[in-house]
Amino acid sequence: RLWDTRSSTPLLQSLEEATDSVSCAAGTDFIIGTASVDGGVRRYDLRNLSLTLDWIHRRQQPCTALELGPASLTYLVATLDDTIRAIDGRSDHEPAILQEYRGHVNCKYRVGMGWTQDGGIVYSGSEDGALHMWPTTPRDNEQVHRR
Repeated sequence: RLWDTRSSTPLLQSLEEATDSVSCAAGTDFIIGTASVDGGVRRYDLRNLSLTLDWIHRRQQPCTALELGPASLTYLVATLDDTIRAIDGRSDHEPAILQEYRGHVNCKYRVGMGWTQDGGIVYSGSEDGALHMWPTTPRDNEQVHRR
């Protein structure tokens, strides 16, 4: 649901396209993105009121976390198969997976993840209490750090 905090209007709009729980929402200046347990990532462009829907991993895993990249052209999405996927959001068909990050534990709960400010590292919490980091231009998807 969208509210305009600058006005007294109670509710601007309700976005109800997800068919299961919305587990995460993220936003930029003009884009609101949601990750849903139904396996979908939805990006709402507020400039032209359009919706882009990407089904992640053939709808076989719930999407639990979402981080939008610069200009919302790329994004990270976490699923409950211990995988974070970097997605090219410009595809008109199947979402183009740029990179997959593994090594953390994420099979039951929503775990926070994202990019560093310069975009050089992807980081994620883990259900085993560790923090994992990977370079975005890895050699064999090496893990940088685990604590």
